[in-house]
Amino acid sequence: MIRRPPRSTHCISSAASDVYKRQVHGVITATVLAIKYNDDLYYDNAYYAHVGGIAWEELNALEAEMFSLLGYQLYVSDDLFKKLVTCLETYGEEKGSREEWGYSLVEDLGVFSKHAVV
Repeated sequence: MIRRPPRSTHCISSAASDVYKRQVHGVITATVLAIKYNDDLYYDNAYYAHVGGIAWEELNALEAEMFSLLGYQLYVSDDLFKKLVTCLETYGEEKGSREEWGYSLVEDLGVFSKHAVV
């Protein structure tokens, strides 16, 4: 979950705001790549940029950079996906219990039962 930094007039809020902006841009870029990988029909980047509130030129650049950083590979095997989910679950448990947050990532994804990930 991406949380917006608290509003403040201190210098730290500017830095926190920049981090938040980069996170949101990363999520938008990853979403566009995922849509293009999985769907035959999709909107152009101008539409996704408009919805995401960023310039389409910036989205184009971010998409190219992320695609390059991923080695032009978007396929994720089931085994790797399970490992990533386990890693995120472990990280979440270190930050607070599932009961405290009220959900389990695996259950929300609806992909595996909580006993399937080992």
